[in-house]
Amino acid sequence: MEMKLFEGEKVVLEDSVGSWAVILTNKRLVLQKKKGIRHSIWVTVSDFPLDIIEKAYTEAEPLSGSTTLWLDFKDGESA
Repeated sequence: MEMKLFEGEKVVLEDSVGSWAVILTNKRLVLQKKKGIRHSIWVTVSDFPLDIIEKAYTEAEPLSGSTTLWLDFKDGESA
């Protein structure tokens, strides 16, 4: 996972599953997707400043083995 950090920004948590990655810094939450087969690169799909996020959590699906990331925003929206 490759990402340019802003001045004063530090990675707090970094995790990937398959072709998806989640990077939490002290300033934002970034979702990346791996593109390509032989020469793959990580592409930022979404970039959320932490000050707009009310709550972030994951739900595991035991039957499929997948995990879903849920975001609740301060404006009442969810993703």
